[in-house]
Amino acid sequence: MAPEVVHKHFRDLSTLEDSLRVEVPDEKVVSGDHLARGNSICVTTLRLQAAVVDGAVTDKKLVRDIKRLSMKAMNFGYMEEGKTNQREADSVYETLRKVVNYLREKIAPPDYAI
Repeated sequence: MAPEVVHKHFRDLSTLEDSLRVEVPDEKVVSGDHLARGNSICVTTLRLQAAVVDGAVTDKKLVRDIKRLSMKAMNFGYMEEGKTNQREADSVYETLRKVVNYLREKIAPPDYAI
């Protein structure tokens, strides 16, 4: 695995992590600093899958969590009349957070501050 691939996915996913963590309001699509929830879930899931396909994420439990999330993401938004709920948003965010932490540990030498 080329280190630059791991770095690329770390930068991509950590930037996404910073922008994604929002509380889910009652509206289906929100404005301002919030993201449209369905699009956020799809984009996050696709980026997590890319990290697996490119070999940046190799931890078996994380790979399994990403696959499980990918399967669930296809049905998100249909549980509450087409609205994504807080539990779904939290699930996506928590998986993303775990992957970012995994990549951080994978690339960061002891004296390297991220």
